[in-house]
Amino acid sequence: MTAVILCAAISLVCAAGFTLASAQKRLAQREFAKVQVDEAINIAIMRTGLAVAREQGDHTVSTTEIVKVPGGSVQVSVRAEFEGRKWNATKSTDVNDVVLGRVTEMSKDQISELLNLAATPKRGTDCVRSLFSSYGNADPEKALPTGTSAIYVSGGHDGQVWRLRAKAIGRVQEWYIRYTGDSAHMFAVITQQDYPAIRFPDCA
Repeated sequence: MTAVILCAAISLVCAAGFTLASAQKRLAQREFAKVQVDEAINIAIMRTGLAVAREQGDHTVSTTEIVKVPGGSVQVSVRAEFEGRKWNATKSTDVNDVVLGRVTEMSKDQISELLNLAATPKRGTDCVRSLFSSYGNADPEKALPTGTSAIYVSGGHDGQVWRLRAKAIGRVQEWYIRYTGDSAHMFAVITQQDYPAIRFPDCA
């Protein structure tokens, strides 16, 4: 009887050990996958930032980068926006009501509230960040420029601040960068945020 009890106890310990080992393996796999996605996003943002520096214009850039990772690849969607073409975030209430109504159904109070959530991204903040910026210089009485404003001189992006937002497999990174004019270090990162994916909402 003692031998039977001992064998049963050993079996339970082994089963528990196997379950724990399996759980740890799954956790390690998930962590490794997350690291791969984050690294792929990082690479995609760097590529896009350098591509913008070579662009002869300050229009919004939307692109898809395929980044190779061990065992496959990650598809990353990236959007780059020049902050100077947006309305100033500190003067959101000054924007012409008719002009604002053409790009969003949100009220000025809603917009002000979402702009105050900049440190904690939530649904809706992506929209207002695409319209407003603390670096914005757009005329509040006019619609935001949508075409390409050509830059024909070398170093035309120097000093500009851009917002780079990348999304892949449940993760988002958002960088605000400033172009330096230094060919060895094309841009400096002002802020960087990394958080679970939030649906890119439209402005309605």
